[in-house]
Amino acid sequence: MRFDVAYWSRHVRNYGDPNVFFGTTIIFPNSVASGLARGVDVRLEMPRYRGWSAYLSYTNSRVVQFGPINGGLFLDANIADIGPGTRFTPDHDQRHVGAAGVTYQRVSRGFSASLATRYESGTPLDVNEGDLVHLMDRPGAALVDFERGRVRPRTVVDLTLAQLLKRGTHTEASVRLALLNLTDHAYALNFGNPFSGTHFGAPRTVRAELHIGLR
Repeated sequence: MRFDVAYWSRHVRNYGDPNVFFGTTIIFPNSVASGLARGVDVRLEMPRYRGWSAYLSYTNSRVVQFGPINGGLFLDANIADIGPGTRFTPDHDQRHVGAAGVTYQRVSRGFSASLATRYESGTPLDVNEGDLVHLMDRPGAALVDFERGRVRPRTVVDLTLAQLLKRGTHTEASVRLALLNLTDHAYALNFGNPFSGTHFGAPRTVRAELHIGLR
């Protein structure tokens, strides 16, 4: 077994964070005067043994930023309240993140299978209390915990299978099948944020890939 613990701290100035024009793909560049992120990463890892390997990790972190916000095109009046030195929590502040996975590899047959799960405690809503009433009427509001002021926690499970088809002197072919969000869990990445709007996680997704390599 291998056990790692890491404490990290990041300080940024003039942090670029483009804001999205409503729900379109049009963005306007802007920057935040400064920011601070700190956290602790813990990871337990089991190296491969008889084809099996596994890991377990946990991160506790906090992100804060300070105004003013320069540039951009904001139609939300709340942005004007973020003046010089004003402290606010950005929408990518994720306090608790946990992950675990197990993998089996049969090297002699070119086969591998992995099952991975990830838990995230939810990002904050960057809105005033007076605007919460309007957000409650929007599609997907059931995925938000308005009392806590964050989107609801989510747990996503992925399954991946891979098989080597051919390995020659000059060519190699393999196929991979991935079942993403295996439990079809509905979740929101963020909600009603003036910087980036609202984003929902993808439902259960099946992805098939064929890889051909030339040497």
